[in-house]
Amino acid sequence: KSGGLQDQRRGRRRHYDRHRPSPRHLRRGRQGGGGWAQPRWTSSAASTLPWSRLVAFLGPTAGQSIPSADIAHVATISANGDAAIGQLIASAMDKVGREGVITVVDGSGMTDELSIVEGLKFDRGFLSPYFVTDARSQTCEMDSPYILTVSSKIGSVAPLVPVLEKVIEAQRPLLIIADDVEGEALSTLVINRLRSSLQVCAVKAPGFGETRRALLGDICAVSGAALISPETGLALDEAGPVSLGSARRVVVTKDSTLILDGHGDSESILARCEAIRSQLAAPTDSATSPLSSYERERLNERLAKLSGGVAVIKVGGCSELEVGEKRDRYEDALCATRAAVAEGVLPGGGVALLRASTGLSELAEAAPNFDQKVGVQLLQRALTVPCRAIADNAGNEGVVVVSTLLGHGPAQAAAAFRSKVDEEPFSFGFDAASGRYGDLYEAGVIDPAKVVRSALVDAASVAGLMTVTEAAIVDTSRLGEADKNTAGM
Repeated sequence: KSGGLQDQRRGRRRHYDRHRPSPRHLRRGRQGGGGWAQPRWTSSAASTLPWSRLVAFLGPTAGQSIPSADIAHVATISANGDAAIGQLIASAMDKVGREGVITVVDGSGMTDELSIVEGLKFDRGFLSPYFVTDARSQTCEMDSPYILTVSSKIGSVAPLVPVLEKVIEAQRPLLIIADDVEGEALSTLVINRLRSSLQVCAVKAPGFGETRRALLGDICAVSGAALISPETGLALDEAGPVSLGSARRVVVTKDSTLILDGHGDSESILARCEAIRSQLAAPTDSATSPLSSYERERLNERLAKLSGGVAVIKVGGCSELEVGEKRDRYEDALCATRAAVAEGVLPGGGVALLRASTGLSELAEAAPNFDQKVGVQLLQRALTVPCRAIADNAGNEGVVVVSTLLGHGPAQAAAAFRSKVDEEPFSFGFDAASGRYGDLYEAGVIDPAKVVRSALVDAASVAGLMTVTEAAIVDTSRLGEADKNTAGM
């Protein structure tokens, strides 16, 4: 029996070898497309892909110089139309700069307040998620903490014991900033944090090499701490309360640390700022100046962090629920405004995608086969959906609005607006709030270009994945009867 089975397997293998496609066949595919090989139209270059052309079209149209009024408009739209939130965020950016630090906290009053405080933020987060104190926002927040800065690694808990004992006696939190905290030291800190015997958080020092030492010096100047380092002659096991700095508040996330209202000497902060300015004032000629462009960029960042301050928005309200809801809108608006500052703005209301869809007509005509042409046309129709949906939700006829903006709507509407569309071919659109056509830039209906681009690229990626997966899991409880029948096919 075993010999018969082996003979059958050999026969199947010979049959497969005889009838399987050759490597040459697989490489070229069948003539006319639709074979095993990927069509040359989609693999020759990334620039020929429809979504790549859309990104290239939207990029140059984004306005890079963003006035304060546009920042307020972007924040207002992201905050569900709350103009007060938009104006407060625009005011905060005017005071601390476009790259400045803006943080949102719960206030104690009935109204929202904006204040500028001394602070410093750097791009390093907690070393363990067990240090988190707020599970909802995944942050570690400490009020009036001690700050310990060490320029070396901490691997043993023995040198930390004297400092930990003094902190426990004072019943105050402790923020440790070191080159690294690992092994026994990190596990001991985590265990004490979980037992609630000590509120502590360990953070890796920012930067590398000389930049790291300079940033640790900035942190010491802001917090009033003494740097534990062989260069300064201070040892960790000999550190006392005088070596510890402090601040009014510290907020640590997985990616960043924010020190607010540090108790450092203002004169030492000004002295470090003047030292940085003197370094930047050196000639830019490489023959006479030792500073590279990278080093100058790092110095400018340090100067901005030391002298710019931090804008703190205190959210007020009648109840904790109202404060939490409004705080979420503030954070959404902040993310949108930062995206607008990063890559500019585009006309909103779905008009940017609607204009971009017209650039795919030539690509659809040049498609080498019918399937790819249908794919491009499907993408064109998808790009009109946001504009149509916004108009429909505002009580207007979305199909008429889209057709009018594309120039092939009803004869009366197209004739009435064709001259205006020719004058403003890109920013002219439909303002659903007022029910009027006009320049969306002037009306304040704008979207961050980064948001539009990210949504387009992510949607194309998911759609491409769906086309090759051949199966999907759908929650039919949210579908209608017609959609259920389609999902079951």
